This record gives sequence, C-alpha cells and structure tokens, in this order.
Amino acid sequence: MACELRRTRYDQIAKGFGCGGENITKLSQVGPALERAFRSQVPYVLNVNVQGARSPFTQWQLDGRGK
Repeated sequence: MACELRRTRYDQIAKGFGCGGENITKLSQVGPALERAFRSQVPYVLNVNVQGARSPFTQWQLDGRGK
C-alpha cells in the first residue's frame, strides 16, 4: 500500500528464460509488436509502459483520511 513501483523490464527477464520480448513505449509500437509476437515460435512478453496512477484508496491513505 502507498508504494510506487519502479519500471521493470519484464521483456528482458523473459529473454533470460529463452522467451521473446519487447519493451513498448509508444502506442504505434503495439500493433507491429503483436504481429511479431504471434509469429514467434516461443512465449513472448510485450512489456507495455503505461502512465502510472495512484489508486483512490492509496491517495486517501496518503492524505491522512485513513486515521
């Protein structure tokens, strides 16, 4: 609760296990990456970076309303 997760390169972790993977940073990259993933002959991870957002509960706690 009330933590910020760091960006983790799950695509690189997957490659370490012999899988395929890509890091997606732009919406325009999703379609072509999906095509490569479906053509791949191995499990494939698309690590899609999205903008983080706090949950309403976390913000409520941080604002001190949970006391």
